[in-house]
Amino acid sequence: MVSAPRGIRIRAVPEVIELAPGEPVTLAVEVFNTTDVVDQFQLAAVGINPDWVSFSPPALSLFPSSAGTAEVTILVDSAYAYTAGRHMI
Repeated sequence: MVSAPRGIRIRAVPEVIELAPGEPVTLAVEVFNTTDVVDQFQLAAVGINPDWVSFSPPALSLFPSSAGTAEVTILVDSAYAYTAGRHMI
């Protein structure tokens, strides 16, 4: 699940991923500016160690009613003991 402030829509593609420690996974995050002003959006992951996540680009500048895409790579440290199961990021 992806959350965003009012006036912004976010979609992750794919919406569900499987992670294995030490193996990177890359997905796309589409950000839609549904407001009537030009704005810049800093990307961040919540619910996971920020050292495991990288964004390219790390921010998107979007005109009103436009969209942009960033690539997100998640690499869970292989030394980290994470409980198996479904986790929201």
